[in-house]
Amino acid sequence: YSRAELIDGPVYAGKDRHNAEVAAFHLAVLLGLRRSPLTVGRKINLRREVMPVATDNLLDTFYQEGNNTCFYGVCYYCSPQDPVCAKRDVMEGALIMWLPHGYILKKYRNPWQRTYKTDVLARWEVDQQYCDKVKLSRLYASDQGSRLLDIVDSAIFDFLIDNGDRHHYEVFENFNNSMVLLLDNGKSFGNPNHDHVDILAPLYQCCIRIVLQVARQHMEETAVIY
Repeated sequence: YSRAELIDGPVYAGKDRHNAEVAAFHLAVLLGLRRSPLTVGRKINLRREVMPVATDNLLDTFYQEGNNTCFYGVCYYCSPQDPVCAKRDVMEGALIMWLPHGYILKKYRNPWQRTYKTDVLARWEVDQQYCDKVKLSRLYASDQGSRLLDIVDSAIFDFLIDNGDRHHYEVFENFNNSMVLLLDNGKSFGNPNHDHVDILAPLYQCCIRIVLQVARQHMEETAVIY
């Protein structure tokens, strides 16, 4: 996509956007959420900078379309039906610094995962007490660290970047009480004309509910005193 292209459809519509990864990294730094890998925008010459060092599997996905060099890559979703093409040999993209080998990632399903089906709602979309069920899991119990609060933080971050595709999240497997990392932000900043408030579900189903309970309890105690 070009930087200015608008993505229509649901919040998770479209393919990944390179400019989304770049902007998300800078926002994470501004917010003090240093949980997203260092990302910069780059114009890369595919024929000079990528193809000479590409693995055979990756190189097999390159082809010419007129004067433009194209490829579809090697990944879970990569296919010949979804190629990307440079302007001649130069392509604009995001260069993401990956973690050193000593940092091992572990993936978890996000409790607020979407169904990705327009006619099927997830449980959190129909149950406003859903957070109470989440907290029954040992993983999100208050005595197990700040995992649930990290998910709330990531939801606020995702709302700001308009990312409704946080279906899984990663933590460091070899660190106790690891923070929730903010990886894979490519489906962000798709359409600045629409706010998807439901991205904030972990906030308004968990934290705001707790605040209201505390406030109600304080009011009751004050009424007894007076």
